[in-house]
Amino acid sequence: MVPMQRILRLWLPLAACLLTAVVVCGQQAKPFLVVAGDTVSAEEFAYAYRKNSRYGVHAHRLTVGEFLQSYIDFRLKVADAKARGLDTSLALRREYENFARYKLAGYLLDSAEQEAVLRAAYERMLREVDASHILLKIPDDGDTLAVYQQALALRDEVLRGANFDSLAVRYSQDPSVRDNKGHLGYFSAFTMVVPFELAAYNTRLGDVSLPVRTQYGYHLIRVVGIRPARGRMQVAHIMRVLPAGADSVRIFREVALLDSLRGLLDSGADFGQLALQYSQDPSVGKTRGILPWIVAGPFPSSITDAAFGLRADGAVSHVVRSPFGLHLLQRIAHRPVGAYEEIQQDIREQLARVGMPVEGEEALREGATKLLRVVYNEQTISNIFSYIQKHGATPLPDSLRLLCIASMDGVCLPAAACVDRLNAHWQDFGTLEPHRYADVVDSVLGQAIWQTALRRIRAEHRELDFMLREFRDGLLLFEVSERQVWQGAVPTERELERLYKQHKDEFRYPHCATVDAYRSVNVHNLTEAVQQLENGEQPKADSLVRVERVRYSADAPLLQGASLGGRTPVDADLTNPLGVKWHGQTSEVMPDTEGFVFYHVVAQHENEPKTFQEAQGELRSLYQAEVERQWLKKLRRQYRVQVDKGALKRLAKRLEGAE
Repeated sequence: MVPMQRILRLWLPLAACLLTAVVVCGQQAKPFLVVAGDTVSAEEFAYAYRKNSRYGVHAHRLTVGEFLQSYIDFRLKVADAKARGLDTSLALRREYENFARYKLAGYLLDSAEQEAVLRAAYERMLREVDASHILLKIPDDGDTLAVYQQALALRDEVLRGANFDSLAVRYSQDPSVRDNKGHLGYFSAFTMVVPFELAAYNTRLGDVSLPVRTQYGYHLIRVVGIRPARGRMQVAHIMRVLPAGADSVRIFREVALLDSLRGLLDSGADFGQLALQYSQDPSVGKTRGILPWIVAGPFPSSITDAAFGLRADGAVSHVVRSPFGLHLLQRIAHRPVGAYEEIQQDIREQLARVGMPVEGEEALREGATKLLRVVYNEQTISNIFSYIQKHGATPLPDSLRLLCIASMDGVCLPAAACVDRLNAHWQDFGTLEPHRYADVVDSVLGQAIWQTALRRIRAEHRELDFMLREFRDGLLLFEVSERQVWQGAVPTERELERLYKQHKDEFRYPHCATVDAYRSVNVHNLTEAVQQLENGEQPKADSLVRVERVRYSADAPLLQGASLGGRTPVDADLTNPLGVKWHGQTSEVMPDTEGFVFYHVVAQHENEPKTFQEAQGELRSLYQAEVERQWLKKLRRQYRVQVDKGALKRLAKRLEGAE
C-alpha cells in the first residue's frame, strides 16, 4: 500500500478540478471592444494604452483614437492566428505556460524560496556541459512503463561496458543520431528543456543518468565534458545558401563572393549594408544580419566556435560553413556571465521563458495549496485509491463518486468532478503495477492545481491577467506575422524592381561621400600617393597601386573622424571604430589584409539617390509593409469589429486628461 502521505500529495491536484466552478466571476459588463468575437474590456484597453504611452516607439504620443486603430490591427492578427490553429501549437502553449508558472511564483513563493531557485539557476549558468543522449519515444498506446524499462536496460548495458555511441546509433529515435551518434555537443543553461537540463547538469563527468522524461520521450544522458561558460556573443552574419548537393563550382563561387565581401569589410564597408545587398537570410530586411545572442547549444557548433573565436568587437571571421550554408560573421558584442547580483533580472527573464525548474516545484505546490485553502478527506481518498487498485478499469460507483474528496473554503469537491478527466486513462490502471498508480494519477492531474491557482490569482490581480493575455497574444502575433509577412512574403527581383521604380525618389542618402581606397603591397607606393594628393595631384592606378571607388553614407563607421561638410572639428577628432585615422579628407596609411591601404574622400553629395542595390534593405521593408497592409485590409473585411463609442469617448477623456 502506498503511504497515506504519498497518496495525499499525489491526489492533491484532484481538488483543483472543481475549483473552476467555485471561483467567483463578476457579471460581464458590456464589452468595450469586440474583434472577431473576442472581447476586450475598457480596463484592459486602458492597460494597453498606458503601456504603449510609456514604451511605445511612435514619434508622438498617440491619442486614444489613434491607438485604438493600431490595437484593432493587433487583435485582428491574433484572431487570424487562432483561425489558422496557431494557438494549438504545443510549443506555443508550453512557452505560455512556462511564463505563467514563473509569474505565479511571485505570488506563491516567499523571498527565500525564490532566492534558492535563482541561485541554483545561476550555478548552472557558470558551466557548459558536453553530452550525448539516447532518446526512446513514447508509443501511441502510451505505454511509458515499457519504454522506461527499456531505457533502464540500456543504461545497465553501458554500466557493464557497452559503447554508448554504438547503442545510440542502434536504439536512439532522435533523427539526428545518423549524423552525430547521439552527441549533442556543448550546451549552456536555459537551452534545453528543463528536465533534460537539470539531469545533465546533475550528472557527473563520465556518468550516465537515470532515464529522464521530457515531452519527447525518455532520455539517457552521458556527460562527456564540462567547461566554464563562455557567456554569450552577438554577431551579424551574411549568409549564402548552399542547396543540397551543391557542386564544387557553386561552393567555390559562393566562397569567392564572401571573400570579396570580407575584403570590402576590411576596407571599411558597412556590414549591415552589405548584408542587405548580399545575404540570403530571409530575415535580413528586418535584422540587417544581426543574429540573436549566441550561446552554446542552439546554434551549429561551427557558427558558435567561429563567433567565440572573434577576439574584438568589429572583427570579421573567415568563411564559415554550417548546415544552413556559408557565412561571414562580424562580432558586435561579448557578454561574459556576470556576477549574480548583476544578472538577477536576466535569470528571472530566462526562467520566465523556460519555466520554473524542478527545484521550485514542491514549494510552488505548497504555495498554491495554501492559497486555495484545500482541506482533504483522507478516508475518502484512501477508499477511492483502494478501489482503483482492486478494480482497475472499472469506473467508480456512485457511492464513491458523490463523496467529498476535499473542500475549498468549505465547498465540497465530489470525486465525480474528476472522473471525466481520468476516463481517458482508466485503461492504464489495469495494466500497471500498484506502485505505479500514483504516478499515473500524478501525470494526469498534476497540472490542474496550477491552472486553478492561475485563474484565482488572475481574477484577483487584473494587471497580471492583462499581462498574461498580452504575452500569449504576443506569441500568436509573432508566429502569424512570421508566416504572413517576414518569412512568407519573399519578394522576387521583379517585384523589388517595381517598387524601386515607384519609390525611387524616396531612396536617398541625406549625406554621402564617394571614397577611393588605395591599396598596395608596398607602403612606400601609398606614401607617394598620399603626397601626390596633398600636392593637388591625382594618383594613378597601376600595377603597384590599386584604386577602388565606393560610395558610403556619411555616418558609415569608416568615415568617422573624416572632415565632411557639416561636421565640426570635434567630430573629426572622434575615435574611428575601425581604427582608421583621418587627416581632413585623407586617412593615414594602415596595414590591410592585402598589404596596406589608405582612403581619400573624393566628393560629397547631399540628398543623393540610391542605386537599386544600395536600396535593397529599404525595398524589402517596403515590400513587407505592402504585404502587411493588404493582409490587414483582408482581415478587416473578414472579421467583424465592434466598438462601444460612448465608452470610447469617456475613456479618451479620462486617459488623455491624465497625461
